[in-house]
Amino acid sequence: MVKGWKPEMGTAFLTYIEMAPNVGREFETSPQYRLSEVTAADDPAFDLMPRWQAALARDLVVAGRWCHLVAYDTETGDKVGHVWVTLESTSGLANGVMNVRLRHDEAYVFDLFIDPRHRRAALGNAMGQWLIQTFESRGVAWGLTHVMYDNAASVMWHHMFGFNWMQVFNYVHIGDRIWWKVPFGECPRFGPLSRRGRHSMAEPPDPFGGALIPQQLI
Repeated sequence: MVKGWKPEMGTAFLTYIEMAPNVGREFETSPQYRLSEVTAADDPAFDLMPRWQAALARDLVVAGRWCHLVAYDTETGDKVGHVWVTLESTSGLANGVMNVRLRHDEAYVFDLFIDPRHRRAALGNAMGQWLIQTFESRGVAWGLTHVMYDNAASVMWHHMFGFNWMQVFNYVHIGDRIWWKVPFGECPRFGPLSRRGRHSMAEPPDPFGGALIPQQLI
């Protein structure tokens, strides 16, 4: 077996946040960081990716179908974090993305990474708020992402940032390229991970679900 390609199974929340009510929030972030959206095919950020990812993502990013936000350390110029977002439904097996069905007013964050040496510096808040400000101005009403059930720090951050859960699902994860929802492993069976959801309705309701952390536990 190729190193790093050992299958892992787990449970995760599919979460959502409404863009408009959260526009304009201010978070204190160190001026040490610079956020840069990748839009050009010759952006140096592509050289920092695995070759398979750069080859797959370049045309999608340039066309505006995917969004790639990179955080740099202004003192060293080093990359210290990134976010990947798709603005369209996804399908496939080895593209690094969970297959989701999106409506035109939804965006799905499928990867958020911060270098461990730069965590707890509010960089996640800065990148999350950048996404809200930017995508709301581009007509996106709802932001979606998944949160691992057993990652307490991530569950807490998404809760405090304003996310709620809409589906719970089981998955298989292999290396960096394969994210696969276990068949019939989602509940409820209405949402971006299912055949029925906002994407399948002419006049859909707003996303609905519940708090990641029940209020009585806070």
